[in-house]
Amino acid sequence: MWSIFLLMTSAYTMHGQIVDDFNSLISQVSDLWLGDRGSFVINSQGQLQLADTSAGSSVLYQSTTWTEDMSWEIYFEMDFNPSNSNRLELYLWSDTEDLSESAAVLLRVGANGSQDALELIEQNGSSRDVIASGSMGLVAEGPVVIRLKAIIKDGIISITVDETGGVCFAPEIEAEITSLEIGTDFIFGWKAMYTSTRSDKFIWDDIYVGPERIDTIPPQVTGLSASESSIELFFSEPLDVESFDKNQVSLMPNAIGFDANLTKESLELTLQQTLDNQTVYQVSLSRLSDLSDNSLDTIVTFSVPGQPLEESILINEVLFNPRGTGSDYIEIFNNTNGLLDLSEAVISNTQNGRTVELRGLPLLESGAYLVLTSNIDDIIDSYPNNDPKVIKQLSIPSLNNDNGNITLKKGETIIDQYDYDEDHHQRFIDDVDGISLERISLTSETNDPSNWTSASESSGFGTPGLPNSALSDIAVDETNVSLSSKVFSPNGDGDTDEVDVLYEVKGSGYLGSVTIYNDRGQLIRRLATNEVIGQTGKISWDGLDADGNISDIGIYILHVSLFNAEGSRFEKKLSVGLGDFIN
Repeated sequence: MWSIFLLMTSAYTMHGQIVDDFNSLISQVSDLWLGDRGSFVINSQGQLQLADTSAGSSVLYQSTTWTEDMSWEIYFEMDFNPSNSNRLELYLWSDTEDLSESAAVLLRVGANGSQDALELIEQNGSSRDVIASGSMGLVAEGPVVIRLKAIIKDGIISITVDETGGVCFAPEIEAEITSLEIGTDFIFGWKAMYTSTRSDKFIWDDIYVGPERIDTIPPQVTGLSASESSIELFFSEPLDVESFDKNQVSLMPNAIGFDANLTKESLELTLQQTLDNQTVYQVSLSRLSDLSDNSLDTIVTFSVPGQPLEESILINEVLFNPRGTGSDYIEIFNNTNGLLDLSEAVISNTQNGRTVELRGLPLLESGAYLVLTSNIDDIIDSYPNNDPKVIKQLSIPSLNNDNGNITLKKGETIIDQYDYDEDHHQRFIDDVDGISLERISLTSETNDPSNWTSASESSGFGTPGLPNSALSDIAVDETNVSLSSKVFSPNGDGDTDEVDVLYEVKGSGYLGSVTIYNDRGQLIRRLATNEVIGQTGKISWDGLDADGNISDIGIYILHVSLFNAEGSRFEKKLSVGLGDFIN
């Protein structure tokens, strides 16, 4: 029963501690909190949220035990401009549950004026004294998003704040508690005051009250931004700026020189020579310390994204006539040795004038594919030979089902363009719906109709995110057909249960047929009949005959016939033994 309870609430108390991240499986507030519990809920983001229906005030609090080096950690949001009518009071220490009339140390968030600051207040019954204020304007305009830490040592309270809700804390208030004798068991909580339009605009999260938590975790690199002339690294927490030395950083290869500036939020490197997008670089960091003297030693590898130029990105595969209500897709390919930034490029259909900006897409790595479609799930379901990691949602220009144009541009520079046409499909195919057009060669002209053909049947009539089934840049000297094994045993033991007809053809646009006969010349099965094939691939036989029965043990002849529209033909007969293992 205790384990079940832990699943239902994320709040708990220990000696001298209050901890609650509100990641509860239910929307109700833990019973450990007292006060106006009915005015609060846990929202879908796992945060405590005010949920009143009219103007008023609500309090929430817990009792806890005083310990040495007492500390508080609190995250809160106020989605409005705080004022005297809409404000928050955080009671760090109160001697009674009646927060309004207690002896207390509290933080006031919101008053009248455009320069509102966090105010530290000593309260004694109805008497209040502001003993310290923080930065002017910090809580004047909403939304207010604050994560703060407060620590009391020897009667001195120190408050640090990250005004973005992160963990890059900066000193905000330091003051001496003079008129109150704190240091006994106490009440921690808050009071929210609001008008009806603000009655659901307060949020709290990540509450901790207890002994100061000592940071023993080294900082981590959380991000890197690079251009030709500068690099900026971001960290999980502030670093010790005072102890930083430029010699703790190096940039390779070739020991590139730079000027370094470490701020509260990041490390900025201004480079003495430009970087290119065809080199992999490394930033080495050694002994970088956070404010708790935890040290970071790491190497960060990165490349600099370049801007796409003419023929740097190639249109590689197009589905413009999907089956039924299916979706189109356009596949592009990075034809360079470097990383490319697509954010300033557009894709358009000049036939209908529709243009879409390529914003929000990942950087395109060298030799990588990117598939653009308005319905990712439809493409993944319809084409099993795909790479879902490179299929991205984008409202691509509508493509006519018979012919049209696809153009990639950056500014006035045409990166690549293709005037597609259903006539570019293999002419032996009667119904081309749902079959993509694949580029045959990456080195031949994009707009050459002979450089396009239908995706093979064995590939599922499309290869979004994978190499084209029709790709012919692989050197094939002559057409060849072979078997994967001379004997197979379709007994379901997982060992040689099928035999594969392996083919590679010199050229493109081939159809293939495989017919199976027994050793007496009787037709067993037409395994493939005028199937669209790629330049290389396989057609597999599982040992079943035309009626779906396992064929008898014996020798079988596989007649393979390949031909294309230009009149090239290849035929070959292969024999295979169908057997079984003998125990």
